[in-house]
Amino acid sequence: MRLDTHQHFWRYDPAQHVWMTDAMGVLRRDYLPADLEPLLGAAGFDGTIAVQARQVVEETDWLLQLADAHPFIQGVVGWVDLRSPQVGDRLERYARHPKLVGVRHVVHDEPDDAFVLRADFRAGIARLREFDLTYDLLLFPRHLPLAARLVEEFPEQPFVLDHIAKPFIRDGLLSPWKDDLQRLAAFKNVYCKLSGWSRKRAGGSGVPRTSTPTSTRSSRPSAWSGSWSAPTGRSARSPATMLRPWPSSSTTSSASRSRPGTASSAGTARASTASVIRVQLQVEENV
Repeated sequence: MRLDTHQHFWRYDPAQHVWMTDAMGVLRRDYLPADLEPLLGAAGFDGTIAVQARQVVEETDWLLQLADAHPFIQGVVGWVDLRSPQVGDRLERYARHPKLVGVRHVVHDEPDDAFVLRADFRAGIARLREFDLTYDLLLFPRHLPLAARLVEEFPEQPFVLDHIAKPFIRDGLLSPWKDDLQRLAAFKNVYCKLSGWSRKRAGGSGVPRTSTPTSTRSSRPSAWSGSWSAPTGRSARSPATMLRPWPSSSTTSSASRSRPGTASSAGTARASTASVIRVQLQVEENV
């Protein structure tokens, strides 16, 4: 099975999707499973992982409902308030759903750059492992050194770096992003989802191969992700037009997990963002 490991659904609401600026007008409409499913099929993908776009628990509930109604949604990365004293109870409730595979917080929008090192946030991170959930790191390049301190503190917790930390490729600012990415890559509990290059680069030039995460870590798999519907100005295109798997190179690994209140036999439905797809990738230089 070949999965796109990162994409979004939403019913557009200007009061809730405040991050969609005027420059993102193409995103200001509903994006739902019926829009994505034919694009995935045309690109040769069997399913997807839906990722939260709002920081409310209702978002997690809604995405899990969509996953129940649409089998091609193989997993959900939701949102839970990891700083809450009740985080354990909330995680136990959601972890009973076989398609919840991880959680994410929009760290790069927090006013405190050291948000991931807050004691209450770290206490929430410490609870994820017992429920076999990954944590998605949504960062800007300046957050990478802080993220390295976080993942070092929790060596048994799987972390997934989203969008290669959104480097400023368009401005030619590959440093210190590249060096900080290499330091983060040294931790074996960190994986990287490859997406967003077409939005970060300048003009028609491709991302320099020497600066891509595939050269940073060639021995460990990275996960393919299209970030649909978020590619600004390209919402009608299949994500596969941005990154293309090499022929006959992909294999997949489903995460068979035993959780409180769940049966291990349901593991085939639990697609982990950290291990769901192992595929060699070729950057399309002329997208």
